Amino acid sequence: MCRSTFSFAASGTTRGCSRLRRKARMTTTQTTTIGGPYEWAAYRGNADAYTEAARVVLSAAMEEGMRRRLARPCFFLQRHALELYVKAFRSCADDILSRSGLPQHRPLARKDMHHELSDLVAHTTTLLQQPAIASHGWQLPDEIIKLVPEIEAAEPAGAGSARYETARDGRPTYPDEVGLSFESWQSRLEEIRDIVSIDNKVGVYTSMLFEQHRLIAPR
Repeated sequence: MCRSTFSFAASGTTRGCSRLRRKARMTTTQTTTIGGPYEWAAYRGNADAYTEAARVVLSAAMEEGMRRRLARPCFFLQRHALELYVKAFRSCADDILSRSGLPQHRPLARKDMHHELSDLVAHTTTLLQQPAIASHGWQLPDEIIKLVPEIEAAEPAGAGSARYETARDGRPTYPDEVGLSFESWQSRLEEIRDIVSIDNKVGVYTSMLFEQHRLIAPR
């Protein structure tokens, strides 16, 4: 993938919009199911799904000349994919430590369910450093750690603010144009996806972590 950037600001363009609508218009009544019991890799599976969705939106934006118009949806999908990859590690680590019976471990609470990437990485790193897990050499991939500050820097108004034109305080989320490296980020997200795949020997320590999580009996 080339490393071009998208110009991102509050206003957008409708270029190519009508053509995309014509192509996307649905004529069937087919439904898609969602929900039900979570599989063992719910966070990781959803992270993979958001990564794929980001690729589809990015491809459409490039093909239809709608880079600027689709900038916010594309950024949301990429950011959320990254967040879910971090939470996949944190969820597995928390579950393993909770089942280990260590008295000093505090299970995840409601206050931990937020979207601040740096805080999530810090908390996850702390959990992975516990002896019950660290002895296996498990850790967050460098690819995740390096991408987090780039994504956060592209969202100066705070976590999740890029979805809206105005922040909670009423100020524009992007008063000035910002260049976002969507294609570079997409390539790196797909690299992260491959690293954490249980079928990829490159991420063997990650595979072991998720396999450990899968083998533990459900609560």
